[in-house]
Amino acid sequence: YTTEALARAGIGNLILVDNDKITPSNINRQIHATTKTVGKNKVDVMKKRIEEINPNANVQVYMNEENEENLINTECSYVVDAVDTIKTKLTLIEKANEINKKNALTVALLLLDKDNPTINDLYEKLCSLSYMGDNRKTFKAEDPNKIKKLAEGSKDFFDREYKNKTDLFKEMPDGTIKINYPKVYAAMKNLPRNLYDEIQFSIDVKMTEEEMLNSIRKSISGYLTRIIRQSSHGQTRKGILTTGPQNSISYALEKLKKGRKKEKINNV
Repeated sequence: YTTEALARAGIGNLILVDNDKITPSNINRQIHATTKTVGKNKVDVMKKRIEEINPNANVQVYMNEENEENLINTECSYVVDAVDTIKTKLTLIEKANEINKKNALTVALLLLDKDNPTINDLYEKLCSLSYMGDNRKTFKAEDPNKIKKLAEGSKDFFDREYKNKTDLFKEMPDGTIKINYPKVYAAMKNLPRNLYDEIQFSIDVKMTEEEMLNSIRKSISGYLTRIIRQSSHGQTRKGILTTGPQNSISYALEKLKKGRKKEKINNV
């Protein structure tokens, strides 16, 4: 049902993975299972249905997870977990997380605009990515030191995930990091397609390296802010519907009060 819904919604590139064949017991609940398709490979039958819905669709089918490195790749915008085995679920999650962590590091390094940034600056930038465009930060309704505290509390995790495990940057003896920009620029190709296209559209061969980097930063900041702000607005609307306007306003005012109080203390 998910695959067909995506196809009917206009999604034109799909990767289907399933090593099962259609059986009579599938007929009561699976959309591609009929008396005529019993015994056939599920992915082949589903591919045919998609092509009948959209002849221009690009559908890749796989019967097993042996080539998992190619199944979940950077061309994928979304991954649907519709599997029923723990091992495959874990593989799916691990591979998706691996891609996300690499992309987060690439973006954080590109957005680091401090002179002689330290490893802690990088960790703070990683933590800040999910707050770009967040209503709480926009209206100063959040602890101004929250990102710094998150980075400090997550330092051991970040060290395990990134320190001395990538060629995108190198930590120097004085605690600063040296960013390998050629490698980082090359890693941009692995970013979500919409973001990568936006970056490519914003840069020009006539730009200096500094102009190009500033343009890349502007594109990334704008993209993340739009995505996160949309999600943040949605959460705000859900909160109002769930708790009611009066409770929502009281909560918002209390958050504003706390956030600005902490900001005032920091400025003293």
